[in-house]
Parts: sequence; structure tokens; C-alpha cells
Amino acid sequence: MTTVPAPPAPAVSISPAPPPSFPFRPYLAPLLLIDNSGGVDRQSADMLASLVHNALSPPVVAVPATRPAASAAPPAAPTTGRARTVGLPSAASLQGRLWISSIIYSQSAPPAWATTGSGIPNDVAQHLVVIAAKGDRAAICASDTSVYSALVRAVAGGFSPLNRARMESAFVGNQAKAIWMNGVHAPTAVKPSAKTLMGSALEYAIDPLGDQSFYYSAMRSTVTIDQGGQRTARIVGVSPANARIWIGRPKDWTAFVDELEALIDHAAGAHAGTNLFNALAQRVTDFATVGMPYSVVVLPPELLSENDVSAAQREMAVAWAYDAKLVINRVSAATNMVLAVSLQGLMLGELSITITPQADRHLVEGKWTRRVVDPNPEIAAKQNDARETGLEYLIELGWISIYYDSGHTLTQCQLFRPRFRDAPFDWGVSLDFTGYDVDVEKPEHDKAHPLIRCIAALDKNGKQDTSLFAYVVEQMFKDAKGNRYGWLASDDGSMEFADFVHIDPAAQVVTLVHVKAANSNVATREVSVSAYEIVVAQAIKNLRHLDHRHLADALHKGKHKKIARAVWHNGIRQTNRKGIISAARALRPDYKRRLIVLQPQLTDNEHMACLNGTATAGRIERLKLLSTLLNGARANANNVGAGFLCSRCV
Repeated sequence: MTTVPAPPAPAVSISPAPPPSFPFRPYLAPLLLIDNSGGVDRQSADMLASLVHNALSPPVVAVPATRPAASAAPPAAPTTGRARTVGLPSAASLQGRLWISSIIYSQSAPPAWATTGSGIPNDVAQHLVVIAAKGDRAAICASDTSVYSALVRAVAGGFSPLNRARMESAFVGNQAKAIWMNGVHAPTAVKPSAKTLMGSALEYAIDPLGDQSFYYSAMRSTVTIDQGGQRTARIVGVSPANARIWIGRPKDWTAFVDELEALIDHAAGAHAGTNLFNALAQRVTDFATVGMPYSVVVLPPELLSENDVSAAQREMAVAWAYDAKLVINRVSAATNMVLAVSLQGLMLGELSITITPQADRHLVEGKWTRRVVDPNPEIAAKQNDARETGLEYLIELGWISIYYDSGHTLTQCQLFRPRFRDAPFDWGVSLDFTGYDVDVEKPEHDKAHPLIRCIAALDKNGKQDTSLFAYVVEQMFKDAKGNRYGWLASDDGSMEFADFVHIDPAAQVVTLVHVKAANSNVATREVSVSAYEIVVAQAIKNLRHLDHRHLADALHKGKHKKIARAVWHNGIRQTNRKGIISAARALRPDYKRRLIVLQPQLTDNEHMACLNGTATAGRIERLKLLSTLLNGARANANNVGAGFLCSRCV
């Protein structure tokens, strides 16, 4: 076979109206681009197809211009060694309202387990690239996702990826199902450098404190997209920095074209975006406040990629991530530094890094300014190979992360800074305690008038109980008609797991309630952190009792205590805990958990005064500290799958 320039005639053709037996059913995972050359429609599609073909081609095996139709396989690839056999791009044709071209190629490589010269036949994979254009917008869908980075570099100048801001506003929605997060904090043994979350609505699972030093590199969320005049909620994956989205494999070619056009149109539209993920680290667009670099590490995104990554590229990622050492030797500015680089114990030399700030992705360039050459030719060859791969992977693919003493981090050619801000606590609906004493936790009682007889009844002085305990019994668990429902029991006393536990068998909800009286009942009482610290600590300490087995065992263990007779069912007092123990044991595996701290210290008026700045600086600072305390409690509750509530007082 002979390496030749690509002939001008198309090698693969796609008819404008493919028959039902049309063999293409690509995965819908486009790279979204803008044509910067002034081309539109067919001109853009043909130009982009030519650039993609050139990027895939070297070395190219000659392909006859009389090649059969698209359904035919590309020419056979060599049986040994690495090779790529690339067909010619089809002439762009109008399908729907998209101008589409395609390229078929075969990738031949030895199996990962075969050694050089083993004679084992190559693995051969057949790949498809679809190029589409509409106006000045374009997209590339490649069945081999490992080529996207090379394609972005190959089309630069004529085409540019959509910027992160547009990708986020268009394709980051709500009800996130998966989030891939990378850390921008300095590497440490006590906090991961990256992590992946999966769930049903992860915007509510983000820890506003612990996750402030992470940004999302990719996400799957629910986005409403207009397709053919019909707005449809779709689960869309997006990698904003890479201008990539992915949905799935449409049922046929026609569906693929229709959905691809809808995505291109959606990306071109104006979208408000979402603020659901503002607790995470945010992107910084310039270096004005960036300090000096103090650490550089290798963090290949391929190790946590949602895409298929070739075995060779993954092996390279592992080698550079775990066996490379980068030491800052000299620094002249935040954007200029010299690194001493070694790989697997082999010193390679000094790598000079220059960063050119740009609007979206900062340009990172590198060159070897000093090379270490071992006298052993075999080792010297390994050093040279490592230096070449170092430039390709560390610089061109953006594998290095640079940490600055100002708290900024440059990663994947983008600059981030952790939030490290005061996250407000979501107080929910304020509670009306009219008729109850907010500064009285439980009714007055003595031996002659034990607590179990005084809760929501007459206290030792013969007065009706108006304490917070009475509020829990009489007001906290009522339906829309005002009727009390479910099982309620008190466990007040030493070694209590909660002041109250409530089980709703119908809705399958378990609630633990921890009660603490306000420091004062005056309407002008001020925010206080200390008023919450003890009760919040007790609540977190007893989270394990939200597990229905622990709860049932604890209720059973304390069934002989005096407080064990403080039980109500649908508002009617019971004589023992048998019913609530049975209800706890009968809960389904998917029951819901909830933790409530009832502390009416903070009023709506005080809260508003702290927010609008009319309160004193000390009170405003205390509200921030209280928010931090309660956000931490919520994060702990969320970690065991429980909701957390703490309400203000009207």
C-alpha cells in the first residue's frame, strides 16, 4: 500500500433521502462548532469534512475513486502494526435542513495484551464520522470519541467550539442525574481531587460547604428542547469546556438527523441558564487577581471520562497521573514558569510553560528548554519519546493543573476559584407559634405530675401546656383538614435519640424532631448561634436512628421507661409503644427520612434585618455563622439520605 494525497472525488455518499435499509445509526454525541471563516451551509460542511479528513488521514492508504456506495466497508487494513485506513468524505448533501457529509475509516491496532512482534492479528474497528452544518453552525459526531481532541485542534482557525458559557446556558438544566466534578483545591490526602455523583436530582445533593472547591466538568440533566415545534424534556449530557453533548442512539438515520438539527438550533438560541449549581467553584475569565504558582500536577480527564477512551490513551493517562513528577524550578509571572519533569523515575528535562489569557479557554504552550539525555541509547530513546508525549498530553490535551497561592487553579485550560463564600441556609416555611411559649421547651412537671402526663395537657400547676413539646404534639403533624396523623412518640431524657419520633405509615416517612427553646420570647430577640449548637449536635449524633431497624430497636429497648407511655396515634394518646414499634418494623425499604430541629430563636424580622444590612455587623456575622452550622447539618443529613428542616419563627 502507498501513502498518497487524498483524491478530490468523494469516496462515501449519503443520499438526501436514505431508504429504510440505510446502514447508519450513529450515536448522538456531537461536538458543536461555529464557522469563523464566513462559510455557511454546504460550504461549511464541505470545508469541515475536508479538515476532519486531513486530521484523520496521515498516513493514508490509497482508496480508489470508484469505491462502492456508503454501505460498503472501507478497504482492508494491515494485519499487523498500528494503521488507519480512511475513506474520502462524501459530498455534502441536504438532509432535512442540515448539510451533511460523512467519513468512514478503519482503525487497526494490536490487542493491548499482545507484545511487539508476537504475530497476533490486529484488532480492527470500523468508525464513522458525520459532519453537519446549518448556517454558520456545525457539528461533528464521531463513533470513536478519542479523536475529538485532535479534531478540535485540526479545525481551529476555521472553526471554534462553542464557549463554556453558551454550553452551560443551553444544556445544563435541572434534575441532574450525574455530575462529574474536578477539584480546584490543592491536592490533599483527606479530600478527593475528583468525584462523580449519581442520583435523581443532584442539585439538592451538592454540599454547599464541602463542594465549594469543585467544578463540574460534565453533567447529565433535564433540558427542554424544541424539536419540530414540540418542546420535549430530554436527558442531555454535556461537557461545557469541550463543547460536547450526548443523548443516545436514535432509532434510525432520520431520527438522528432530526435530533441533531434540534440540538444545533437549541445551542444557537438564547437561554437564561440555571443557578442551581452556583455553590460549586466558578470560572474566572482573567488573570488580574491571580497570584504565583506553587504546585503543578497531572490530572488527565480521561481517567474519569464519560466517553470511550482508547486503551493506549488510558494507559498513558495512568502513567502521567501516577508516575510523573513536576517541580516548579523558576517563576517569572503567573503565566510563565519552568518545570523540572520526570516520568517513572526518568528525568526528562525542563519544560517552559507560557499561558496566554483568552476569553474562554486560555492558551497553554510549552517547549523543552533543557533536555536530559542518558548515555544509554535505549534509555535516551525512552526519554525522547516521553518528551514528545509530554507535549502532546500535558500541553495540547491540557492534562496539567496549576495551583496558585491566590486560591486560583488553571485546569483543562480554564481558570477557576473555589467559592469559599457564605452560603445562605434555606429556612423553608416560617412557623407560627401563636398560643405557644417559644422560650419553654417542655411543660413544668414533678414526681407527682410526671412529664408524660403533662405534655399537651395540664402541667404541674394545672395550666394548659403551651410549651414547644405541646406544639409538636398538637401542630406539627396535621393534614390539610387539620387532623393529626401517624404515630408520634417522645424519647425525652438521658441518652435520648430524639425528643420526638414520628412515623407516617401511609406516606412511609420517618421524622426525628429535636427541640430547643429560644433564649427569649421577646419579638426583638436577636440571632444566636449558641442557641442552636447543642441541639444541632444532638440531632447529627443521632442520625443513625433514622434507620428503621435502629429506630425499632431503640424504641423497644426503652419501652419500660416512663417516657415510653408518651405515645399518640392520629392524635389519640396510647398506653405503650407497641404500635409505633410495629410501624417502624413494617416500613418499606424505600421509606423517606427527615430530621427536624425545632428552635424558634430566629424571627423573620431579625432574618430580614441581617439580610438587608439594617442589623449590626455582629448580628449579620452571627447569621452567617448560623447558616454555616445548619448547612453542615443538612449535608450530614443528606449523607444518610435524609432531608433536614429548621424553620424561622414568624
